[in-house]
Amino acid sequence: MPVAVLLLPYLLFLLLYAVYGGFVLYHLTRFGIAGKGLYLTAGGFVIGTTILLLVSAVGLGSFDWSVPMSVDFLNLPSTSAFPSAL
Repeated sequence: MPVAVLLLPYLLFLLLYAVYGGFVLYHLTRFGIAGKGLYLTAGGFVIGTTILLLVSAVGLGSFDWSVPMSVDFLNLPSTSAFPSAL
């Protein structure tokens, strides 16, 4: 099983964030007081979200997601956790 499986919770988070962000922006523009503050707040939210997505993409893009998952690096002892009583 490749490590890319770990991206599924991340993608779920991004999907939920996009839905919530759209909900917030809609209500901010629909029911907010029109003016400079409204546009600064909405613009700050969009710019901040874009920066976070770019930093995330750069950080995740350099990793090889096709590597299979392994526990070899844990250096587990060769004895069993539940030895038999034979």
